[in-house]
Order: sequence, then structure tokens, then C-alpha cells
Amino acid sequence: MPPAAAYTHRVAISNSRLVALSEGNVTFRWRDSTHGNKKRIMTLAVEEFLRRFLLHLLPRGFVRIRNFGFLANRRRANSFRFVCGCSSHPVSH
Repeated sequence: MPPAAAYTHRVAISNSRLVALSEGNVTFRWRDSTHGNKKRIMTLAVEEFLRRFLLHLLPRGFVRIRNFGFLANRRRANSFRFVCGCSSHPVSH
């Protein structure tokens, strides 16, 4: 899963993850998925932080929803029944 696809209705970084803004630097918490989801702290220059944040903005007309195909909301109930029917194991829901 690409990093930008980790959220569907949220912004790229929540306020609770912002630690400090001082002397032209932004300090924030992040989760290192390559090392067992260990929480880490990073400090970046404001310009670099904003550059990275702006990479997550979508162009006008695009929608920030990543569930599509058989995971789409309008198909989920029928897809779930179909997948459960194909399985040899009973599924309770």
C-alpha cells in the first residue's frame, strides 16, 4: 500500500502528531513500518515539511477514496456473501 493511500477521509497528518514548531523546524511523530511500527520523532525544516505535506493534496476534481471494485460500499454486502459462499469455512458476521 503506498503511503498516500493509508487514509481515505483524513488529512495526511493529524494535529496530535505535531510535536513542535521552533526556529524554522517542524517536529512530528511518525510510525516506522519497516521496523515493527515503532513510533519515532522527526524534525524537518518548515519548507521540507510543507513540500512533503503538499504531496498528499489531490488535484481539483479527484476524490480521496481508495476502496473500489468488490470493496466499494454499494457492492460490499453482495461481495461479502459471494466470498463467504466460495469459502469452505463458515463465516459468521
